[in-house]
This record gives sequence, structure tokens and C-alpha cells, in this order.
Amino acid sequence: MLTLNGILRATVILDDEIPALELEGLDSRGLVIETMRMPVPNLEPYKGQIGEMVAIPVRALPHTWEHGATTVALIYDSRT
Repeated sequence: MLTLNGILRATVILDDEIPALELEGLDSRGLVIETMRMPVPNLEPYKGQIGEMVAIPVRALPHTWEHGATTVALIYDSRT
């Protein structure tokens, strides 16, 4: 299992129906290197964690592991 660690900045609803988390990914120095939105099945577990470091279970989309790829697309892993 992969885990995405980041600072939770907001919980949002995309397109009036898709719950998502807005996260800041950090490098080893604690500097923000990426801001992302991660759709999740339910926002309730994250409501009280705004501004805190969170660990989100994720999995990589297989087609992003191609030879020479510089980024890997991650999605929420509900199998945990």
C-alpha cells in the first residue's frame, strides 16, 4: 500500500457532487512542492484535520508507470 503524506488545506465538493481533499505535498525539508486535489469517498474523517499532516491511502494508476514517465498519477485507495 502507498501512502500520500501532506498538509490538509481544505475539504471541497467538486462539480457539486465529488468530495475531495486539497493537499500540499512536502519535500524532505518541509517545503511545499505540489498542491493537489484528491477525490475521496467521504469527507467526514478529515473535517477536523484542516492544517494538519494527514496520510491518505493511495494507489498508482498502472498506465502512469510507463518507461520514462516523470510523474505518477495517484488515486484514493478504498481497499484499506
